[in-house]
Amino acid sequence: MVQEEAPSAAQLFGELFLGIWAYDFIFYWLHLAMHRFPNRWHKHEIHHELKVHPVCGTNFLSAELVVNQSLEDGTMQVLVNILVQNLPLYWGLPKHKLSRLLHNILVTYLLSEAHSGLDLPWSMHRLCPKLLGGAYRHEFHHHRRDCCFHQFFCYLDDLFGFVPPKTAV
Repeated sequence: MVQEEAPSAAQLFGELFLGIWAYDFIFYWLHLAMHRFPNRWHKHEIHHELKVHPVCGTNFLSAELVVNQSLEDGTMQVLVNILVQNLPLYWGLPKHKLSRLLHNILVTYLLSEAHSGLDLPWSMHRLCPKLLGGAYRHEFHHHRRDCCFHQFFCYLDDLFGFVPPKTAV
């Protein structure tokens, strides 16, 4: 069924925030479990493989390994997103279709930015450093694998002490 009426601004922003928060919260625990129980059926470690630069010999994240995930890992992310899109998070009502569309665009952008390795002035971790981890923290996650398990919001990592080393902050 096509929705002809737009949601109110409060409904749109409420559904977007709650949807992004729920996605991050649910996937945080799955992501943490994938690191606590490596080499299992999820094959998440593929996403973290480092390559050695042929000239200088340093480890780096290769683009194809950062954006490519195992089928199992990617499927979990998609299923979490489908679950969140169908949760009645805003006053117990189904999400408006415009909120669903914007949710998917925002999740895609935030995941792309976090995996970009870019530290730009308009990056989320610069605009909201106490709220969003962005590429800055995700880079630590890929190199260390024992911190920064969040997708977007860093409050759970901060709460449980899974933060980058003090010298890096």
